[in-house]
Amino acid sequence: MRVYATVEEFTAWLAPDPAPANAARLLRQASGRVDELLIGACYDTDTAGMPTAAPIVEALRDATCAQAEFTAAWVASGGDSTGARRRPTAVTVGQVSYTYGGRSSSGSTGSGAAAADRVPDAPEAVTILRLAGLLPVTPITY
Repeated sequence: MRVYATVEEFTAWLAPDPAPANAARLLRQASGRVDELLIGACYDTDTAGMPTAAPIVEALRDATCAQAEFTAAWVASGGDSTGARRRPTAVTVGQVSYTYGGRSSSGSTGSGAAAADRVPDAPEAVTILRLAGLLPVTPITY
């Protein structure tokens, strides 16, 4: 699995706050979420599938750090990064607050519950990727 940020880069991202003890795991999970967002994106890669252009490398690193930070806040507020527990009703990361509506499941193990309870995409990560031109969504104008 490709991981787009190092623990050292994540630590710098969080400064002056320290990185959590599970930083490496958070970065692996976050990189997977970034990969999901990038489905359909086009950019040059090396033989390992890593981006080669500096602006893309930086955008993927920053989006990964933003997603990892969001995931840590999600877990701290009662969520679970595996989808095995109840979804929290709100998460705040810095100045960004994310509130969830509707009902959440409480420990059900069905695939629908896991999908509903998994960590959502971090709004900041989506913004970083969108501004870098990596999200493969463009408006169609006539």
